Amino acid sequence: MPRPPGRSEEVGSAPAMCSSVDGGDSASRGPSPPVRPPPVAVYDCHFHLDALLAKGRATSFADLAAQEEGGDVVLLGGVANYAYPDSWSRRQGQMAGDPSVKVAIGLHPHKVGRGRPLMAFLQQLRDPACTALGEVGIELTSNCSCAGRCPKPAECWQQVTRDQVTTLTPVLQGAVVEGGGRPVIIHCKDGGSGRAAQKALGCFRRVPGASTLAVHWHCFTGSVEDIEAWRQLLPNLHIGVTVLSLRAPSTRLALGGIDPSRLLLSRMPPTWCLREPGLESTAPGS
Repeated sequence: MPRPPGRSEEVGSAPAMCSSVDGGDSASRGPSPPVRPPPVAVYDCHFHLDALLAKGRATSFADLAAQEEGGDVVLLGGVANYAYPDSWSRRQGQMAGDPSVKVAIGLHPHKVGRGRPLMAFLQQLRDPACTALGEVGIELTSNCSCAGRCPKPAECWQQVTRDQVTTLTPVLQGAVVEGGGRPVIIHCKDGGSGRAAQKALGCFRRVPGASTLAVHWHCFTGSVEDIEAWRQLLPNLHIGVTVLSLRAPSTRLALGGIDPSRLLLSRMPPTWCLREPGLESTAPGS
């Protein structure tokens, strides 16, 4: 391990820095520049390719990988998440046959109850190119779809929640019956109350066989109690960690008790899942 700059040598030890061949004094040159660590090989387990392309950040996934060259990471591949109904039809043209990119098709809870796209979503899951289901889940910060000022916000909020629960349940049923072992990407947000996680876990309990699914809890912001309840029912649970996950002390405490092999380390945007060279990605279904 290199020694800190300026550290004096112990008697009898080899010098930390050799003098140059012309006899110059190394001490007068100051400390040597820090050695840059090698880049980390990563697998992006959850990113929205359609959104990145729409913002002009890149023209393809290969372009995204090229932008990372010479930086701190080497992008090996990823799972492009198409979570909005208007994005489903765009995925084939955007993937461009890149074998390093897999497809996840989801129905974001923000879109549940707006146009009733559930049946169309379930049909999308029959596409053999779909390698993961989601993101799907419970979003208790969603607004209702009323135009202008909502006349009955409490009633509308309750209806939005019911719509999300009645959507997630058949999606999990489809994952069990027709999923073929594909993982499910879960989205749970509630502003810190924990109610979204409780309602989503209730959906898993109501679906026979759902406890056997591989689950990626995307962008985790829950608590120790959430983790314990989910792990008891879902032994193949993986936790996605983003910048949002590190804001609350209760979430940081929960993450500290999780087996590191179950963590999907992420940065937003896009999100990354760390992978050491020579090891399989920790992303479920990758």
